[in-house]
Amino acid sequence: MRSAIDAVSPSLRHLIAAGVLCGLWGLFFWRILTPNLLDRLIFADVDFVQHYYAFAAYQAERLRQGELPLWNPYNHAGDPFAGNIQFAAFYPPRWISALLWGADGLSQEEYQLEAALHVLLASLLMYAFLWRCTHSRSAALVGSVLYAYSGYLTSYPLFQVSVIASAVWLPLLLLGVHMSITERGAAFSGIVLGAAAVALSLLGGHPQTTLYITYLGAAYLFVQGAQHGLRWHALLGRLALLGGLGGALSAVQLLPALELSRLSSRLIDYGYLDKGNGFQWVELLHVFVPQVWTSISPLYVGIGGLLLALMGGLRGGRIRWLWLGVVVVGLFVGLGVNSAAYDLFYLVVPGFNVFRQQERIAVLVSFALIMLAVEGLLWWRSAPAEQRQPFLYAGAAFSAVTGALGLAAASGAPLPPNPFVFATFMALLAAIWAGQRSSGHRATVVLLVLIVVDLFTVNTRQAGYQSDRSEHRVQLAEPLSALPTAPTDIRWRVDGAAGLQGYGTLFRIPDIYGTGPFTLASVDALRTLPVDRFWEVLSVRYVTTADETPPGVPLMLLAEAANYDGQRYRVYELADPRPLAHLVYDSRDAGGSPEFARQIMADPRVNLREMAVTLQPLPAALPVERPTVSAVEDFQILSPEVWTMTVHTSAPALLTLSLVRYPGWEASINGQAADVLDVNGGLVGVLLPAGENLRVRLTFRPVSLMIGAAVTLSALIVCGLLLTLSRRVSG
Repeated sequence: MRSAIDAVSPSLRHLIAAGVLCGLWGLFFWRILTPNLLDRLIFADVDFVQHYYAFAAYQAERLRQGELPLWNPYNHAGDPFAGNIQFAAFYPPRWISALLWGADGLSQEEYQLEAALHVLLASLLMYAFLWRCTHSRSAALVGSVLYAYSGYLTSYPLFQVSVIASAVWLPLLLLGVHMSITERGAAFSGIVLGAAAVALSLLGGHPQTTLYITYLGAAYLFVQGAQHGLRWHALLGRLALLGGLGGALSAVQLLPALELSRLSSRLIDYGYLDKGNGFQWVELLHVFVPQVWTSISPLYVGIGGLLLALMGGLRGGRIRWLWLGVVVVGLFVGLGVNSAAYDLFYLVVPGFNVFRQQERIAVLVSFALIMLAVEGLLWWRSAPAEQRQPFLYAGAAFSAVTGALGLAAASGAPLPPNPFVFATFMALLAAIWAGQRSSGHRATVVLLVLIVVDLFTVNTRQAGYQSDRSEHRVQLAEPLSALPTAPTDIRWRVDGAAGLQGYGTLFRIPDIYGTGPFTLASVDALRTLPVDRFWEVLSVRYVTTADETPPGVPLMLLAEAANYDGQRYRVYELADPRPLAHLVYDSRDAGGSPEFARQIMADPRVNLREMAVTLQPLPAALPVERPTVSAVEDFQILSPEVWTMTVHTSAPALLTLSLVRYPGWEASINGQAADVLDVNGGLVGVLLPAGENLRVRLTFRPVSLMIGAAVTLSALIVCGLLLTLSRRVSG
């Protein structure tokens, strides 16, 4: 068998390996790919549909219309779509999905395929990295299967798409770093490749994961650089170029995201305890046994992978100390507030006091275990048979322990027996494999089969999937089906708290509530108003509620229904809703205090239909009384980023809009620029002169996006120059 394989050309061997990885991917996901409805599964995770698919479908729809989605009118009374990094507005694979599959709207099946293809991409990138590092196709193939199908990528990251979209670029980052250190003439080209990986990870939408993999990339750079004798200035120069180019390439997304985070309530509301949630100590058991007390095991790399990692930790090369350090530090930090190690990182290491859910560092722990497994396989293939025997005994001992726990569980102990029985069986097979005398290609094939049986059995059978039946898909309740959907149809908004439950974007209904990791602090502050006043300033016409309605508000009951949690709610229509664009002729100054502005707005004696509350004094006086000519006509939302209308007023007026005042909104009157004022607790106001046929236009053009795009374009030019220089040096 060895001679037959050796006769195959190297390029063909790589193609065969890629074919094997593609075939395994098809096998893993066959139940979401099959056209047979009886067999087909769909992603059942709530976050997948509500937090990810809804916004990806909106983005694909806009891109197919030739528009860049900068604003979303369906979420939280309107918010900056491109500024929300989790929505991955500039992620290249998302654009490819939209252009390939979005002709009739991006379907849930197509978005599932996009997520699943990231697993295939992960395996191919990992293969390329491991081949470049080890020059062993066997090690590269085994490592790539472990990376793609272990418990980490196939658990919550697969369904929280921004996480997997940020994590899969880790092998590419390390490949670039490795090339820059070890290959002649590749110092610049390797760093450009690594910077592209950092940028793609950031554009993927989960900066916490990008933070983790960038720290690992830096550690790998210094360890490998030290082993190859590079001086400190060379290492620091590479690190600065890697981070600077990575940030610059993603600036088109990064600058708008920083702007949104500055104006959101997320950083204000979360402290140490909120950010420090992580693994419970008992969850570390998933390193050894999968799915104990839970359906996912993000730390599980398979019993065979764990045995190989043990070999690598004990007998691998010098690089193993890096991976052992990552495993130990990652596990302790991943415990969050359950470990004092997190306190040190929270106080000292940049970035760790920004993000929540510290268990997401599992991306590094899992990757390091896999790299140890690769080191172990390399050692095993070259070690004499007698040196491999202790690992046969280790596997047998592990099997005995899990078998005893399985028997105890079957006898009534408070443990689920099946995971331990499964671990016992797989540990016996792994021990037998470790103790065999042959270490050729057949042994690698046997190992690969063992790993596939292990990981595919565990990770294709978790709670993230459901059979593809109509009751498992989110559907719009009949009473809400007549609400506005297209931007051009929006004249009022909906309080969808009880009925839509955050699915406004999915069904294209302009909800004053919504979903996503970021909400604007100004809108959240408005929610402290009495509910009828909150409805007034945000132009709510339809209300879904399970609570009693506020007294004195004229409402008409339209229907009753059950929401997605089974709770009954009622749908009401307000008799006299405020239009999205409304003229007032009186104002009250809040003296620069948003809190005082909301206090004024909450006062029932203040008629918000006739008076606006301004954050600062108006530059011109208003007449107080409404004149005989006062009308807004031809109101249109041409696109979510462009609002137009014609105004007739026989006296100076303040045009109040139920539109969040956010950096980038510009106003013009008859083509002349006008100031955008802060009215009614953080909404848009425009001061108008007296006149007929005043053409008012509101346009969303965020400066942060334009600066970011210029920086990204400049970084692309720099990358091109560095690649040209690298080719000349290597030539």
